[in-house]
Parts: sequence; structure tokens; C-alpha cells
Amino acid sequence: MKNLQKHFGHYLIYLFIFGGGLLLVFLNKQTTSIAMSYLFVTVILYFTWSMVHHYVNHQLHPRVVFEYILVIMLGVVLSFFLFQV
Repeated sequence: MKNLQKHFGHYLIYLFIFGGGLLLVFLNKQTTSIAMSYLFVTVILYFTWSMVHHYVNHQLHPRVVFEYILVIMLGVVLSFFLFQV
């Protein structure tokens, strides 16, 4: 709970990134290419904000960057299966 209070602004930005990305993807699910474009924009914003968050908190290490890249790759692959691209 202490961590949530300390980083509430950062988590709020994550909420806007994911909420906006999810909304745009679902609103454009009939056009797969547009939906996937919104997904990639969401992924880029998520990665960028994650790096900013860790940099501000002095926790940005190559291991953290690698972990985020792996999680993002997994999410993109799962999304391809969900959208059946």
C-alpha cells in the first residue's frame, strides 16, 4: 500500500496507457491492421513509461530492460493469437 501511495502518479499513467490502448483496440477490432497498430502504440508507450519510471527511481538496469522486452514480446504474441492475425 505504501508503494501505491508513493508511485500513484506513475500507476495512473499506466492506467491511462492500458485503458486507452484497450479501448482503441476494441473500438477497431473489425479492422485488424488498425487494431494491431494501436496495440503497438500501446506497447511502445508502456515500454517508454516503464523505462522513465525505473530511471526516476534509480532502478533502471539492463536486467529490467530485458525483462520488460520479454513481457512485451509475450503480450504481443498472445495478442496475435487473440486477433487471429
